Amino acid sequence: MKAVKVSTEGVLEVVEFDNSTCYEMLKAGVGGWIECVRLPATGVEMWVNEEGKLDNLDQNPYGTALWADSYGPTDVTVGNIVITGGNDDEGNTLGLSDEKIDYLLAYEGRITIPDLNIEDYLGFTIIG
Repeated sequence: MKAVKVSTEGVLEVVEFDNSTCYEMLKAGVGGWIECVRLPATGVEMWVNEEGKLDNLDQNPYGTALWADSYGPTDVTVGNIVITGGNDDEGNTLGLSDEKIDYLLAYEGRITIPDLNIEDYLGFTIIG
């Protein structure tokens, strides 16, 4: 199965995985704990670092644009992301079809929010 990894710098990489390597691939891809974000506009799932905003990771303009396609400009995506193809009836993560990979590699959406105050998106103040 295949997924697309996208760095905060906009570098896209097609990676392969199977059910036995999926979790480790996702965790390594986002650099920490994983969280799944369903993107109905594109029919894919975007995996992000669950603590990315708390860790003040760099914005991911590609991921933010994918989010905005499904939900509008309501949030920002930070850190590296991994994009997969949903899940099966048993909850296993599915790979992307060749058509979805081609779409994602050609996708030109990018959104950066200048002077981002991450606390605006967290809903609380970071102390320390």
